[in-house]
Parts: sequence; structure tokens; C-alpha cells
Amino acid sequence: MKKKLASIISILSFSLVLTTDVYSSDLKTNLFGEWKCNSITKIEDGIIYENANSEFTKDGILIFEGKIIFYFNSKKPLNYDSFGKYSWTISNNNINLKLKKLETKKTGFHGSHSFNLNKIIPTGSKAKFEIINLTNEVFVAGDKETMTYCFKLKR
Repeated sequence: MKKKLASIISILSFSLVLTTDVYSSDLKTNLFGEWKCNSITKIEDGIIYENANSEFTKDGILIFEGKIIFYFNSKKPLNYDSFGKYSWTISNNNINLKLKKLETKKTGFHGSHSFNLNKIIPTGSKAKFEIINLTNEVFVAGDKETMTYCFKLKR
């Protein structure tokens, strides 16, 4: 009886792993291509809003170019142009990102509360977000502080 139960558990485990791999593969396939993305992150004194054109490549690279705006509760906003690259993987319904390159440039007003994002965010920084929805047209991911919405660009 123990052997039979063990073999059933093994079969179920293999099926689960196989299903997860197929599901992960489908997610990756849907993610390939160019997207228009908007992201909002809660911070202690306000929010960070990001919009970018992003491309997820088959070799696991995410290339993005866009704008980052810090909206503070008691200070004027800070604006940056941004360009960069992440490596990305998908596992267990999460997208895992690792920063490979970031270039930002201040735009507009920058007062005494301004900072250099290139120095604050180090190469190698990691992020992990739950994939909430991913189809050929829509990608939504987030965590407790951040929510990202993307729409596939038609080319």
C-alpha cells in the first residue's frame, strides 16, 4: 500500500511539475515583444509613477525607455528620463528581474530634494512581482507596493 501511495504521489508531483513548466512556457511566450507599461509604486512620502516602452526578448532581457516621476505629498515632483536593461525569468507565477543597466537624466524642476537615481539604484538590484494577468495583449504584475499594467504594442 505504501509503494502504491508513493507511486501515485510521484505521478501527481510529475504532473504538477509538467503543468507548471508548460504554464511557465506559455507565460514566457506571451511576454515576448514590445509593450507600453505604466507602473505606480507607493513610497513613504508619495508615489513613483513610471511609463515606458518595454521589450521582452527571448533571451531573457527586458529593455525599457521612458519617464519616472516622483510625486511627493509635501514637495514638488521630480522628473527623470530613463533607459535600461533587466534580465528576467518567470517561476512560480512570478516575474523575477535583475537590473543590468540604468541611465537616468533629470528633466524639469529639481530642487534641494533632488537625487541622482543612477547612484541610488545599483546594478544587480533584484525585484520579484506576482503575475496577475498575462495574455498576448495585457500584462499585469505587482506586489504590496507596486502595480504594473502593460499593453502589447501592435507592430
